[in-house]
Amino acid sequence: MADGGGLLDADGVTYVCVVKVEEGAAAHGACPLQYGHQMKKAEVQEYRTACDVVIRAKSYKAGDFISVGQRVQGRMVTLHHELHEGYCYFVVTSEDYPPRYAQKCMSELIAEVRKLGQQLAAWQQSPTEDGFSRKMARPLKGLLMRYADIDSLDKAMAMQKKVDGVTSTMQDTIHTAVGNVQSLDDLQESTANLQSGAKMFTKQARKSRRAMCLKNMKLNAIIFLIVVVVLWEVTSSLHPWGSKN
Repeated sequence: MADGGGLLDADGVTYVCVVKVEEGAAAHGACPLQYGHQMKKAEVQEYRTACDVVIRAKSYKAGDFISVGQRVQGRMVTLHHELHEGYCYFVVTSEDYPPRYAQKCMSELIAEVRKLGQQLAAWQQSPTEDGFSRKMARPLKGLLMRYADIDSLDKAMAMQKKVDGVTSTMQDTIHTAVGNVQSLDDLQESTANLQSGAKMFTKQARKSRRAMCLKNMKLNAIIFLIVVVVLWEVTSSLHPWGSKN
């Protein structure tokens, strides 16, 4: 599919393609989703043919990001590719394009295509391949434009890194605050438990003290009765009732 508008760096990402694969080959009857910047149909086909060469070589593996060099249209380019959920994704860049950005572009391409959901499977069997590629031209062109300017990418990455750092610090602060609140709640609960235990101990101590007092009173009463009986017996033996002096 050709594109006639916009300015992209020829040394950046120039072509992207998504092909359904089966048993080490492009699925029979499946149409590729592809986008080439300012390319005529014949040029797009050359890039597609280069992608087919990679597919037939079975140089891909599910989940692995792999880069291979090929000569297309008289210049060396790098075909970055990755197999994901039965589809082989291609990001074609200049030979010296930084692989880390190509891999990030690949991740965004996969995410963009996954948004299609069931539409992708239905479109793969459609005989009008250009129709769907034209429908996806806008987001795919935007993707290529984002990854065309390395300097802008470096600045964006640096800014994103700072944002991620600030976000991480804020999250750590929030987690710490939440942890402190949790610790405070635990402390309050422990204090409440201690207060409850202290009240129970005080109540039990009072009951025990009253029981001891009652026990002492009973013991004193018994001792008093014993003393009275003993004195009465002694008095009776010394002074029998009815005896005369």
